Amino acid sequence: MASSDDLKLLDQALQREVVRFDCRRLLIDERAAVKTITPHDFIVFSESKMDEIKLRLKIGVVYSPEKMAEHRWIETVLQNRSVAFRQFSSMEEAEKWLLSDPSNPGALLK
Repeated sequence: MASSDDLKLLDQALQREVVRFDCRRLLIDERAAVKTITPHDFIVFSESKMDEIKLRLKIGVVYSPEKMAEHRWIETVLQNRSVAFRQFSSMEEAEKWLLSDPSNPGALLK
């Protein structure tokens, strides 16, 4: 995700896939991603999407270990808005967390 425009494109693609596969759990691999989006742009974007985001989605994002602290603010922003979002340094950890809630049906979208 390089910019706020890229974030909007990603959002549109994810919405299509969530509907197509009836997904409520998203596993996103961001280990190779380069982010240039500002916290302000991300907050504005997330505020505009709150009704959609809260549709019982559970989102796990995997970052490279050296990027974890750099992107902690994203987790904070979303959790402060009651979004089930966590970041991880391994796909296995993220998948275990995503599948840990049996009350949240639907496929896991990787």
